[in-house]
Amino acid sequence: MRFLTAEVLNFGSYKELSFDFDANGLTLIHGATGSGKSTLQDIIPWILFGVTAKDGSVDDIRNWNSLDLPTTGVLIVEKPMETLIISRIRGKGKNDLYFYKDGEPDKLIRGKDITETQTLLEGRLGISSESYIAGAYYNEFSPVGAFFTAKASDRRELLEKLSDLSLPKKLQERAADERKRSKKAELSISSRLDKALGRLEQLKSQAASNQGLIRRWEEDQARSIKELEEKSQNFNQEIQHRIELEWHKQDLFEKTRTEAISRIQDKIDTLRYRLEVFSKLCDYCGQPNEQYQEVKDSLGKAETHLQSLVSAICPNVQAIATLTAATNVHEVLLNEKRTLSNPFVLQNHTIVLQNHTTEIEVINLREELRQNQTRTHALEQLSALAYELRGHLLQTAVYQAETQTNTYLEKYFDAEIRVVFELHDDDNIHVEVYKNGHSCTYRQLSKGQRQMLKLSFAVAVMDAVSDNAGTHFNTLFFDEALDGLDTELKLKAFNLLTELSTTHESVFVIDHSDTLKTCFSNSYHVTLENDESRVKHD
Repeated sequence: MRFLTAEVLNFGSYKELSFDFDANGLTLIHGATGSGKSTLQDIIPWILFGVTAKDGSVDDIRNWNSLDLPTTGVLIVEKPMETLIISRIRGKGKNDLYFYKDGEPDKLIRGKDITETQTLLEGRLGISSESYIAGAYYNEFSPVGAFFTAKASDRRELLEKLSDLSLPKKLQERAADERKRSKKAELSISSRLDKALGRLEQLKSQAASNQGLIRRWEEDQARSIKELEEKSQNFNQEIQHRIELEWHKQDLFEKTRTEAISRIQDKIDTLRYRLEVFSKLCDYCGQPNEQYQEVKDSLGKAETHLQSLVSAICPNVQAIATLTAATNVHEVLLNEKRTLSNPFVLQNHTIVLQNHTTEIEVINLREELRQNQTRTHALEQLSALAYELRGHLLQTAVYQAETQTNTYLEKYFDAEIRVVFELHDDDNIHVEVYKNGHSCTYRQLSKGQRQMLKLSFAVAVMDAVSDNAGTHFNTLFFDEALDGLDTELKLKAFNLLTELSTTHESVFVIDHSDTLKTCFSNSYHVTLENDESRVKHD
């Protein structure tokens, strides 16, 4: 990754500056204290990540003489297959970040806000601010510079950045998140399973109760049918008995009427005979018999009586008809009763269907719970494997940092100082320092020895970051990296910086030493005039 030119306005003590970071070789940046030398190294991280090289915030480089004016920066970054132009604006009323590909200025890339845009940009660059600063900068405020005096846990955080733990961290985070969701789902499934099992128990109780209702209904039905059958039979028997009585009465009526008709007929015959006899005139007086009229009247009455007897209707016939047509209410109720269906049987079918459905639900929930528990177990194993991978990568980073630091110490500083880094079970990094083969503490070293050790370690870290990030930075910055070294050690350190310049297009060294000025073939002089910094190429 090559950082080419940058242009800034109202950037720290620079009102306006255009600077080319590419192809400078080993370059010295010198000037008076407070002139703005270190501000130069803030340009790239500020435009890319909104931070300074010394871990300052996005507003730390606002021009204190022009706070009403926005601070802006534009940087050209060349990557394989594309060149990006990144622009950042930080002002009182406007804050913005966007980038685009060279040649396509109309296709600005922005998120919904600066935070999202920053995420898009870092994804495009493939590196975070922490890794970039650790891989391209050394200064007294950097984690690299404070490594040997930091707490063991803080050292671990630095080496974690070197080992690119993004994969195991993501795996652990994702596994933890998924495990939480899986456990939450497990609780939900268990709750649903408990409810389903509760419904099964309830349905079982309902089924048992319903069987009792079915049995009692059938018993009541049988008892009612039997009672209605008895009542219907009694009713029929009663009707038959009453009909027989009426028939008997009718027979008596007919017999009595027949006898009466016979008697009246005999009487009529007698009266007719007598009437005929009495109708003859008397041989003596020539007049009808004086009983003629009486007989005639009696005959009329007898004939009328006979006619009434012949035409008389037996009163029992209607009673028989009425009894014959009588409705057996008990038989009607009996037939209706026999057509009834046991309502609890249908209810029992519903219960059986619900029970079957719930049993299937229980089976499915148990299988779902089993699968979820299997998934939870797998996520726990994944988390454990990610933790092991993290430990392995961290151990590799520790070994690499130790080995490379000692390599630089041996190659450029005659191996007077050596270090041993130990990764303990608590993941903390413990440092052992050896001077001429003897164990000592970091604070027992002289200022020059400490600076020599920090410089070697810083370069080792830069190598590790570049390797693990899979990218090569064309520009490195060393701010006061040689402070405290004597002339001999400065020259040795200069050899190390010279080697770095063979693999990096620009190696910027910020230093006050007059001794080193003659060693650099390229240098920039920074001055401060009227609170405004200016850069001049020597």
